[in-house]
Amino acid sequence: MDAHLNSVMAREHRADLTQVAQASRLGDSSSPTPQARRRPSLVAHVVMLVRRHRHAEALRLERAGGAAGADAVTLRVAVAADFPALIRLAALDSNPVPRHPVLLAVAGRELRAAISLADGLVAADPFRRTDGLVALLRERARQLDRERRDARAMVAATARTTSSLALRAARSQ
Repeated sequence: MDAHLNSVMAREHRADLTQVAQASRLGDSSSPTPQARRRPSLVAHVVMLVRRHRHAEALRLERAGGAAGADAVTLRVAVAADFPALIRLAALDSNPVPRHPVLLAVAGRELRAAISLADGLVAADPFRRTDGLVALLRERARQLDRERRDARAMVAATARTTSSLALRAARSQ
């Protein structure tokens, strides 16, 4: 949930609790609970905030060249079944087909952009705004490359530590 929305809800809840505490101190049991009085306005306020947040998010995605509205963008690694669509995308873009492994940006059910994790070659739909998707793909490819390098470094460090311990054990015997 959005941080601003959480803040508003927490503030409203605290106000409700304060009113209940004040009513109980005064012994006023005839008045309806603050939750019963405030619920419609709180719900209306939350609905308004959610709508505003969704609208702003859709506008941001549209400006970034991503999908707007109901089209969700999915980044995933290509599988064999994706290669016919990948070949069509590369032909549309007049680029060679990106080498395996390939990271895809799929909006709805349509392949919009792809990047090769091996050499960074990009293929994108030239008939749609894909600059935001390509930037997203490049960032994710960079993250995956960093994770792969970190994993290799950990394996190498573990191997060095293991061999060092084995040498010490052999020397002590």
